[in-house]
Amino acid sequence: MDADFQLIKEQYRRMNDQELVWFANNESQTITPGAFGLLMAEFERRGLDASVIQSAAVDRDLLEATKLSEFERTTADAFTQSIWKFALDQKLHGATEPELMVALVQKHISPEYAHMLIESIGPKMQEELESIKTQRIAGWVLLVTGLLLFIITLNISIHTRIFFLFGISMFITGLVALVNCASREKKCRKILENIQKEKEVREAENPAEPIQ
Repeated sequence: MDADFQLIKEQYRRMNDQELVWFANNESQTITPGAFGLLMAEFERRGLDASVIQSAAVDRDLLEATKLSEFERTTADAFTQSIWKFALDQKLHGATEPELMVALVQKHISPEYAHMLIESIGPKMQEELESIKTQRIAGWVLLVTGLLLFIITLNISIHTRIFFLFGISMFITGLVALVNCASREKKCRKILENIQKEKEVREAENPAEPIQ
């Protein structure tokens, strides 16, 4: 077992930061608790964004905490995603933390893990905004490159149909990506805005005791 752990540890250390973050976001639900512990340790050793591994931990805990049938267990990842979507939609529409807690408990999520999920929403939205920045750049690259190809094929004497179609395809793909980024960014910022408003209301209702 120790040899297996050492092999896993070395595998994590061979990954660069981007690969390790991708692995935590996409594959950490399928590894053993011991392997996940090593992943957390590697994140801490490198000083990587703690919200990424915390979000992955919440997802793992949700799978353990929810009461699922055998069939549901085979689609556990989809179930976890549906819980996240539900929670984010609730926050998007202004649900307070107590209201969201009640709603999650009604979906058979234990109060402890419902609290962890709620606390992770803010960091998860910040992480999503960083991801959107990268995807927006890629969208602009596709859109501009596609437009240039389109213009070039219009100004040459012999039109190259393949390049013409390729340019149109790249332009449309880039445009769709930018529209999608704008929609997701609006949603993230609205959720963060609602979280901040709720925090301000709590602070106004429970002002700190004046220091003597």
